[in-house]
Amino acid sequence: MAAAASIGGAMLPRLIAAGPSDATPSTAASPLAEKPGLQLLGNRFFTLNTVVRVRQIETSRHGASGPDESSIHTPQEARTFRETVEKGWPGAPITWAFSWLALKDQRANYRDLKKLVVSYQKERGDEITFLPGGFFANMYNSREQVNRDLHDGLQMVSDQPD
Repeated sequence: MAAAASIGGAMLPRLIAAGPSDATPSTAASPLAEKPGLQLLGNRFFTLNTVVRVRQIETSRHGASGPDESSIHTPQEARTFRETVEKGWPGAPITWAFSWLALKDQRANYRDLKKLVVSYQKERGDEITFLPGGFFANMYNSREQVNRDLHDGLQMVSDQPD
């Protein structure tokens, strides 16, 4: 059964594990619905993501608005974040989502940050991905451009040096 929790005004779904009920399961229900209680299959059910970006909203490959956030996207901050997550949630993988401008940025802090995250991928099983447009890709670009950005952005992630 799904319910919602409010965090900071945003409604987030959550699972409620329930025992047998009088409700008839839908024919489209998963095999989990056929058994009482919640049973996990060993997959990853919760993902901790963090976004590495240059500006608050990236409207295109070369355009952005909002404050410059480069001072908070540093290897030192990422290391502190990673260590804090490890203390509170040992073994948890993190997904590091890089924006287009962050992937393209050649300042020392972004170069070093990308190398650090690649090391976390190898050593701790973290994942690296691309986040187009700082959450609002379709608001500022055509579907075709967003598709090109996704293709090219994911290729840049794949091409990160060891």
